[in-house]
Amino acid sequence: MKLKHIYLPALLGISLFTSCSDDDDSLDATAPEIIVNEPTNDAHFHKGEEIHLDVDLLDNEALASYKIEIHSNFDGHTHGEARLLTTASPWAYQSTENIEGNVKEYNIHQHIVIPEDILEGAYHLGITAIDHVGNQNQAFIEIEVGDHDNHGDTHTLSIENLIASDVAPGSDIHTEAALTAAHGIQKVVVNIHGHGLNPTGDEIAWTFDQEYTNYSGTSATFHEHIDVPANAAEGEYHITLTLIDNNGEHTSKGAHFHINHEAGGHDH
Repeated sequence: MKLKHIYLPALLGISLFTSCSDDDDSLDATAPEIIVNEPTNDAHFHKGEEIHLDVDLLDNEALASYKIEIHSNFDGHTHGEARLLTTASPWAYQSTENIEGNVKEYNIHQHIVIPEDILEGAYHLGITAIDHVGNQNQAFIEIEVGDHDNHGDTHTLSIENLIASDVAPGSDIHTEAALTAAHGIQKVVVNIHGHGLNPTGDEIAWTFDQEYTNYSGTSATFHEHIDVPANAAEGEYHITLTLIDNNGEHTSKGAHFHINHEAGGHDH
């Protein structure tokens, strides 16, 4: 009897739950997806530089808004102590934007200038995406700002004088930069992607990812010619160089260039 007395309410609970679930089948309960393309986790920056933010937001129904925030991570659970300056304070950044229309895919492309008068150290960069019914998702990465790496050593990884020439489809990009790595160059990673492209016909939104291991020593001049497909869509592109040293530390720098038929370059 006791078993029957317990079993019946259980069935009733299941029945009610099933009924409610059936009623809610039409509701959107899926949170947006966030893909942080740049910067990479643990990327290093100096004060006064720009953070190139490239993030893709995806939703099954419609996106409504997003928030960008940067705050200090000076408790040191992964990055160590902050480098204190008596006249500076931790950097705090926040920006919220609405996404108009019935948009399922949205690319965030921003350049955030790092102030000169902030404390050096570890920071969290976060993205919050909200859809049309209020479902939300968050993604956070860690970045380092200052002249020290994540192990507390003086940071002597740098990419300077990055050049990426405008180019015509079917030719090649001349790209050049001065590399410095006190612990030795392990490799250089190059990423290229477009922004706001509108391919037509057989055109493609061209992307490029490649590692270069032919550079070594503590300094080098990166100099490569990268082939551009003849059917690459015209428009604005962004190139990012990431320099990785033999300790696994890395730093990145980006630049914009354009692909259009009026630009120069060498035909394949």
